[in-house]
Amino acid sequence: MDSKEKAIEKILEKMRTLPEWMQKGVYWLIDNIDLADEMCKGEKLSQAQIEEYIQTAKERRDCVLWILTLYKQQTDKEK
Repeated sequence: MDSKEKAIEKILEKMRTLPEWMQKGVYWLIDNIDLADEMCKGEKLSQAQIEEYIQTAKERRDCVLWILTLYKQQTDKEK
């Protein structure tokens, strides 16, 4: 197994440990990455906003809010 295959297997192993609703969020992001990029443009979110959105997403089991918040957090770090 080459390093790329090992990396993919490692990602899949971590995915399997997530609750099903979170796995759906990751799949949603993969299928809708262009939309996510558009939605995550704009000003950076504060840490308090991120924590609030993540908490709300977990309470509601809202896979899209959860993954978009994490994705926005990551894209903000790259700005």
